[in-house]
Amino acid sequence: MVENGSRLGEYLRARRALVSPDAAGITDSGRRRVPGLRREELAQLAGISVVYYVRLEQGRDRHPSPDVLRGLAHALQLDDEAAQYLLKLGRSDEPSHRIRLRELVAPGIEQVVRRISAPAYVLGRMRDVLCSNPSAEALSPMFHRGSNQLRRLFLDPDARELLVDWNILTEDAVASLRIATNNDLEDPAVGEFIADLATHSSRFRQLWDRHDAGLRPSDVVRFRHSQIGEVSLHYNKLAVVGADRQTIVVFHAVPGSDAEQDLCRLATRG
Repeated sequence: MVENGSRLGEYLRARRALVSPDAAGITDSGRRRVPGLRREELAQLAGISVVYYVRLEQGRDRHPSPDVLRGLAHALQLDDEAAQYLLKLGRSDEPSHRIRLRELVAPGIEQVVRRISAPAYVLGRMRDVLCSNPSAEALSPMFHRGSNQLRRLFLDPDARELLVDWNILTEDAVASLRIATNNDLEDPAVGEFIADLATHSSRFRQLWDRHDAGLRPSDVVRFRHSQIGEVSLHYNKLAVVGADRQTIVVFHAVPGSDAEQDLCRLATRG
């Protein structure tokens, strides 16, 4: 995997290409060979010299100050989570953390998940399903224990059929993965996992190259289920305290809604 300096440069290039001159308040003076801002435009917006910005993009300066990074975040129009990600990329002197070969769920957490009547499961930082309850397993094989949600999402054709808003969900999944693995990108296991997805999924490769970074704590997912038809479910993500980036995901329906009845029917059939 590339070093932090190169990762920072890749991120700056990717995000610079996504900011239009109009959005940045710059009058376009002619045809551009590539989309987005020019280096000199971004440097001016961030309040740094073009020479220094080029050094950052080329990975030749690995210790930009927090003020420089905040200026770049503002110029790139990053939201809070993406700005925090940029700040972490700039702290190249911090040691990266190695991931464990196997993630385990605390017995108490697994008992809680099993007792939840709504579909619920625990995700690890590499998006492995570490445990799940019967309702989640009835909703989709994607939520079965031992399944890797990203591999299912990008490589299993059934996932595209199941998820009505597959395009949006893939964007969210990759942005979330980048946040979750930010400190582990030098780890060979993480690198191999990302490289394998990029090799076998052009969609993943396209999204990973965009360098989106962010988390969505709650939202709605629309399922096109073979047994209950199309159903819209809310979901919430809850961090597991004391576990390294493990998350409990719970799907739920509005009380008294048709979706709630659909979930009950699905649980009965499961």
